[in-house]
Amino acid sequence: MGIIFSMAVEVISWLGAHESLASFLGKTTRGKSLLKQTLSFPDRFDQFCRSEYWNRTWITQEVALAQRATMMARDAEALRENIPLLSREFLLSNSVYLDAEKLNS
Repeated sequence: MGIIFSMAVEVISWLGAHESLASFLGKTTRGKSLLKQTLSFPDRFDQFCRSEYWNRTWITQEVALAQRATMMARDAEALRENIPLLSREFLLSNSVYLDAEKLNS
């Protein structure tokens, strides 16, 4: 599957119609530093990380390996690179750990 995902020009991830997720995604494009965004909106970032979207096993590969990934909720969108801890490097380096953690819970 990794080969298929890496050939994708773009992945568009629909996170749902939750207002707080849309608000978080909307704020990621306004030019603040990524660390400041996360610290300013920890509850929204936490909700983003706990979204049901991430419960599917293949999602990490899909989002990390695509050449471009766009996250969407309601009418808001943000590129993968604009979201803290969602860079390709972070996702790929932590995917084995994250999968093992899910198995143990």
